[in-house]
Amino acid sequence: AYLLVWQLAPVRGLQMPLEQARSRALRVRAGQIQGPCHPRFVGYQPQTNMVARYQRISRRYMSSQNKYDSTPPLIFNRGKLFLDDGTFDKDVADYFLKTYWQKYPVLFRSAMNFKSPITPDELAGLACEDEVESRLVINWESLPKTQSKGKQPWELRHGPFKAKEFSKLPETCYTLLVQEVNRYVPEVSDLLQRFSFVPNWRVDDVMVSYAAKNGGVGPHVDNYDVFLVQGLGTRKWTISTRAVPLDEERLLPDVDLRILADGVKPEAVWELSPGDILYLPPRVPHLGVAMDDPCMTFSIGFRAPNVPDVVSEFVATRLEDLDTFTLFPDNPSISLQPGDPGRIDAAAIDSIWKGVQTTLLGADPTAARDAFGRWFVRPVPRPFRHDPVADENGIDADEA
Repeated sequence: AYLLVWQLAPVRGLQMPLEQARSRALRVRAGQIQGPCHPRFVGYQPQTNMVARYQRISRRYMSSQNKYDSTPPLIFNRGKLFLDDGTFDKDVADYFLKTYWQKYPVLFRSAMNFKSPITPDELAGLACEDEVESRLVINWESLPKTQSKGKQPWELRHGPFKAKEFSKLPETCYTLLVQEVNRYVPEVSDLLQRFSFVPNWRVDDVMVSYAAKNGGVGPHVDNYDVFLVQGLGTRKWTISTRAVPLDEERLLPDVDLRILADGVKPEAVWELSPGDILYLPPRVPHLGVAMDDPCMTFSIGFRAPNVPDVVSEFVATRLEDLDTFTLFPDNPSISLQPGDPGRIDAAAIDSIWKGVQTTLLGADPTAARDAFGRWFVRPVPRPFRHDPVADENGIDADEA
């Protein structure tokens, strides 16, 4: 009996010590006071009184905890993102953008009725074209030693490829990646249009990958938002939910791919079938491995503007309008600096900084903003994509 009172004490807000709980239990047993299960106890309900009380308190406790747990579920449960006619549901898309976009990864099960509009052979044919960017990634360390002897753990090859090169590949553990397939295959371009709830100016491209069984590009992060649409076969994804800052990224040495040395902390593991979609925000670690052959995944990338690129290009545009011999005036005039001619005083710095601001932004902030807006929305021949080969640390390991 005293144990029962001891258990109920925190619930009733008494926080009584053990000795006091024992004393109270003895008084309840002697009939001197009423316990919570006594028929004359206020609010007594036969047999269910104590259970119901615990249930009510448990519900209140869980409700209070949920107020502080703002992480949304990793499997989307707020309706279908895509309707049967291929368009997106506006309310569901709005909820996704406000809740998940650039914040949390999320899996859309059976998001659309989709099967790959391009065959593995057709993708390989594109990879043989000169104007198409393509790559092969081979994971030799996952192959038998008789095949991988003398090989590095990972090998990267750049296209265009010869058809005979594909016949010499191992039977498993390789991936073919082809960029901007939406430019060459109308059906893939149509797939991209389904994601028009994200503004067009953020579109990077649609990369299509074919992977033999156990093929992949290793654990990695990407610097853009991506929807991974499974088009053929099954792919197993292992993801973390925490984005990795650039200064915490540790890469495998002496490898041409940006593969995470620490792998992926498996906070979620899913197998995706055709029509399933996995959304990943920038810099979320993930690992994709083909479970069967053939396996094809469509990676729809959306890239935010790169800050150094925007600033440098805008500054370059403003510099085109400057006279080569334009000088900063002394305003105010320089003053005497007896005994300290080497010092650059604060007035000089302020004057030159004001000149820099005026040159870049103009004297009227509103006009400067409008000028920047006109420059930013100027027509461009194609979306800007970083040259992955130019990365001194190796290429981005795009989703396979």
